[in-house]
Order: sequence, then structure tokens, then C-alpha cells
Amino acid sequence: MRTVAAVPETHHQDAGDARDQLRRAGTVHLFRDAVVRLRAAHGTTYARALGHSSLLTLIPAVIAVIGFVAVFDLTGFARVLQDAATSFAPGPAGSILTQALETARPSAGPSALVVGLVGMLFSGTVGMTHLERAADRIYGVEEDRSPRERLRLAFMLAATVEVMLMIGLAVIVAGGSIGEGSDGGAGFGLWSFVRWPVGIGLVAIAMTIIFRVVPNRHQPQFSWLLSGTTVSVTAWVAATILLGLVYEHASLLGDAFGPLVGVVALLVWAYSTGLAVLFGLAFAAQLEAERAGQRTEARAEPSR
Repeated sequence: MRTVAAVPETHHQDAGDARDQLRRAGTVHLFRDAVVRLRAAHGTTYARALGHSSLLTLIPAVIAVIGFVAVFDLTGFARVLQDAATSFAPGPAGSILTQALETARPSAGPSALVVGLVGMLFSGTVGMTHLERAADRIYGVEEDRSPRERLRLAFMLAATVEVMLMIGLAVIVAGGSIGEGSDGGAGFGLWSFVRWPVGIGLVAIAMTIIFRVVPNRHQPQFSWLLSGTTVSVTAWVAATILLGLVYEHASLLGDAFGPLVGVVALLVWAYSTGLAVLFGLAFAAQLEAERAGQRTEARAEPSR
């Protein structure tokens, strides 16, 4: 059942120039209609589901990394991860991660590695199915993929694109500790700068792939999806930086309230991540609608 005005497919048209179309339509106009489209598609509800799935994917991924460190006895890498965990999640949350790294035994490493990978892929697959349904609603297309096709696509994305997203997050958040643990000095200063374009580049590539393959329709050329990718990545980076600032100042509230604020900030960041992805999709969808000459707002269609 469609919930918004369907976006006409324009993949058969010439590549054109997305920037010219963006200037003609007006950025403010597109932002406004993208908000309307996202609300009509119940995007905030799907964003909560994506945020929940992202946390359930991140935790098993951490377990898998701890198992990997234990299996191969990577003592130096474990110290780097402990520093990164303390900076990313201070207080009891960071202590849990550092304690797990310190007490991880090589005998339990294989089990932790396997369980973490299985849990990461399972939760990631579930999250990608939520993302597919949300994308179809945003574009106003029917969900006519078979359950087998939907699960196969979701699993492939979880095993590739979602891993790329987590690597990008790790490079941005833990990059400082990794650089400091490598050689320090000038190398650390260079890596502290390079980690941002590297991490953002990985996230942007992953987002663009998601925008291209997740909606159940023929998507236009990549240049027409880059605007939505830019919006999503910008919002995601802003949410990540804000999370870091909250964690940095959470200790000012003391041992009792600081960790609680940190947990709330992590939940808000997960929800913001899902919202950023879906809003970027809505922005790209509205830009394509403008390209097809559909200049009306993406109001919800009446139920049938």
C-alpha cells in the first residue's frame, strides 16, 4: 500500500546534471518536501527500528573483535582497543569493554568470534529488511520482492555494506587511539587528520550503495543519488560529533549520572543514524521527482 506520491523512474533519461536540477528546484524547497515525504512514509518509526537494529549489530561486532583479539593474542591491538573504548564510552560502559578485553582468554576466543559474527549478521540482516521497507515507502513503490529475495539482499548488505559502515565508524571514533598506538609523533598527527576523510569516505560509499540497491525500483545514475548521500553523511557525522561531545562532558555530572547520560546519548545517536539515512533517501527521492516534473509536495495518499 502506497503512503506517499510515487516517484517516477528516470533511469532511462540522460545522466544530466544533478547540481543544476538541485539549483533549479531550490535546496530549501527540496528539504521541506523531503520532510513531508519522510513523515508521510512513517520514517520516524522506521528510524527507531533501524536504531535498535544498529545497536544490536554493534554489540555482537564488539564481541567478535574481542574474540579475534583473544584467538590471535594481539596484545598491542588490545591496548589500542582499550584506549578507544574508554574514549568512546567512558564510565561503566567503557569499563565493561576494557574488562572484557583484559580478561578474554584464548580458549574462549573462537566461541566469542563465531557467536559475535553470527549475531552481527543476524541483527544486520533484520535491520536491512527494515531499511528496505522504509525505502519502498519513501519512494512510494510496492513491496513485491519475495521473502527469499528480500532476505538474500538483506544478508548480502549486512555482510558487506554494513561492515563497511562499522569500519568507517571505527576509523573516525577509534582512529585517534589507533594512530597513537602505532608510532605517535608526526605519524599520529597525520593520522588524526586523515582518519576523517577515510572514515567519511567509507560511510559515503556504503550509503550510496544502499541508495542504489535497496529501493525496489530502477534507480537513476549515481550522480543523482549523491545529493541524498551527502545529506545523510553530513547528518550522521554531526550526530557522531555531538555524541563525542556528550561523552566528553558526561563526567562532569559525576559517577552516578554521567554514565546514564552516556547511555541515553548512545541510544539517541543510534536513532539519529537511522533518521539520517532515511532523510537522505527522502531527499534523493524528491530530487528525482523534481527531475520527472513532479513539483508538488509528497503528501500522503489516502488509504485504499
